[in-house]
Amino acid sequence: MTPLKILLTALLWAQLLLPTVHAATAERTMDPESGRPPAGDFVLGSTTGETYRLEDMRGQWVLVSFWATWCAPCLEEMPTLERLYRDMAEEGLEILAVHAGPGGDKVGAFLERVPVSFPVLLDEDLSIGGWDVMALPTAVLVDPAGRRVYRAVGARDWDVPAMKAFLRDLMAAHEAG
Repeated sequence: MTPLKILLTALLWAQLLLPTVHAATAERTMDPESGRPPAGDFVLGSTTGETYRLEDMRGQWVLVSFWATWCAPCLEEMPTLERLYRDMAEEGLEILAVHAGPGGDKVGAFLERVPVSFPVLLDEDLSIGGWDVMALPTAVLVDPAGRRVYRAVGARDWDVPAMKAFLRDLMAAHEAG
């Protein structure tokens, strides 16, 4: 079995198990990343035809959300990511939604139903490695120094007051330095 097939099989099993986990994780914030590893740079095209490189976002807080159109919890959380982005973009939070795996042809139709104002990137061949994404949705918070500092596995309600306070406190603590 090829690595791509192994990953897609694992993601399918995770998708089957996530609905039971969804309710428990939706109200949580994020878990700290052990050791604060560097975020692997990537260059991906977006649904608008632009190219995004993570390295170009150094100096910013970046929430990288890995998702797919076939992942029901991913689709449920997308509107909450949009509301978070609208509330916190001016405060310095960038969001990149990375569609992981095949099915990028369905992203446009999804975005017509659920429009977002943050970039949606396509990683159809799963070229991004080293991010330890074992289930969808997974979101990784990258600090301005380019380190993976927090992770959320499973759907979250990104626009609830507790999540916004969590992110604002992190950003303020970094600024206070």
